[in-house]
Amino acid sequence: VIIYEKVSHVSSCIKNPAKSVSIPDDIFFMENPLEKCRLNPLPKSEYFKSVDDLPGKGDLLPIDTEYVALTLAHKVPSKQGRTLEIKPSRSSLARVSVLVWNPDKEKEEEKTKTLLDDYIVTREPIADYLTRFSGIKPGDLNPSSSQHPVLTLKAVYLKLRILVQRGVIFIGHGLTTDFWICNLYVPPEQIRDTVNLFHLPYQ
Repeated sequence: VIIYEKVSHVSSCIKNPAKSVSIPDDIFFMENPLEKCRLNPLPKSEYFKSVDDLPGKGDLLPIDTEYVALTLAHKVPSKQGRTLEIKPSRSSLARVSVLVWNPDKEKEEEKTKTLLDDYIVTREPIADYLTRFSGIKPGDLNPSSSQHPVLTLKAVYLKLRILVQRGVIFIGHGLTTDFWICNLYVPPEQIRDTVNLFHLPYQ
């Protein structure tokens, strides 16, 4: 989704493009058209059923993303015995997992609830599922036979945009890369990245 906004001066450009266009919260629960292709329907979430159940400003949401490789990197050996990468690999977003963490709950099982665990269908051939890193296997991204919820990239993007505009705080590791591949802008005050919080000296 590309959004253009006419401004009179460069200095007056909006600081937060995520707030330039508001997305209705109801879209978060929009019916998934890919479910019509499914052979065995999946149960719906028992915790998040309406807009009133969605997290709001200041709520802590751990997030993680996984990818698959559409093309592999092209590497050649150099005269110095090293490997040079001539052409980098091309990745595609394959899974987005978002939890809602509420440390105020007394019971341990009530502190964390799954808000999103969506797999993203891709129309391009997949060169490597990167299973050893992502855990994604052949068939997981097939909307008709997958044992997981499979959505379009746009549908998952809209869900994330809704969470951003509701003011939640995302927690994760290496979120700059995750949000870049998701093509999602998140204000810095809504990010808690462990890369910046915990690191060894001189690394």
